[in-house]
Amino acid sequence: MATSSKPEIKDVIILVNEGKGNKHFPGHRLGACAERRILQKVFVEKFGFSQLNTAYFNGDICLGDWDHDNRQKSTHTLNGSCCIKCLIKSAKKGDDIKRENNLLVVAICSHGGVNSKGSYISLVGDKENEQLHLIALLEFLKTSETLKNKTVIILLETCRGILEDEGVPVEVCDPGIADTGNEAVTKDQRDHPSFVRPETFQLPDIPENFIIVYGTTPGMVSYSDGAKGSWMEQALLEEVEELEKSHPGEDINFLQLLTKIKGNVSRRNTSGTQQNVDVMPEAESSGKKCIVQSEHQLTNPLMLKFKKK
Repeated sequence: MATSSKPEIKDVIILVNEGKGNKHFPGHRLGACAERRILQKVFVEKFGFSQLNTAYFNGDICLGDWDHDNRQKSTHTLNGSCCIKCLIKSAKKGDDIKRENNLLVVAICSHGGVNSKGSYISLVGDKENEQLHLIALLEFLKTSETLKNKTVIILLETCRGILEDEGVPVEVCDPGIADTGNEAVTKDQRDHPSFVRPETFQLPDIPENFIIVYGTTPGMVSYSDGAKGSWMEQALLEEVEELEKSHPGEDINFLQLLTKIKGNVSRRNTSGTQQNVDVMPEAESSGKKCIVQSEHQLTNPLMLKFKKK
């Protein structure tokens, strides 16, 4: 598909918590700097998005940075840059621009988990358990006037529990061998120790024209290769660079890109290797696994355009 010349509003908020030296944060995230560089390279340098929080809140954020109502009133000035919510509220509206040319990406990399209120993102503050819950994030975004005619992409790179996926061995029938009538004995995923039943976790309702991409599945940890950053962000950059080479000047369907990212992450394991797509290794040699999950209520194709050089 040829690149469109229609006017665009393409904004991105990049929130990456490192937490180094903060005793209230669950732990130092070694790959935070790499994740921030990757997200800026992909969305700002390659796709031409404007980063709304370049000058403000471009490092670790606390709950007061997200919402100034969580600060003492005397410590902030009420203006368009006093918190991240205010940045979004003061963003340019797109009422006269078609939705498919009018995008906001909210990319968040941090520690996280799930509690009685649902999935949450750990923040770096001066108090224990500073958390931004996904339900609260979605509620704000879907009611913001500046986003009324925008498609919203949320990239959420956090753990969603404490379980690890051991991988499930799969027996594949060799097509060159005749069926002997013997049934292969396979392991039922429901008996796997890391299997989490979907009904265990209540997922939030996705607003219309929103898509959420999680770095892992409910109940599971999300993996990172140390200073290289988390798997989903690494895969994002690799697949975007590959498409840039193979489809120069063309629009990129985000859902097709997402399929490539999911495949990239699914071939990784904690032994530090990316498996050959044609080979299914034995479970005991494959290391821990991870799967990218996404949910959406898109009503139009979501296309991304490479920035003209």
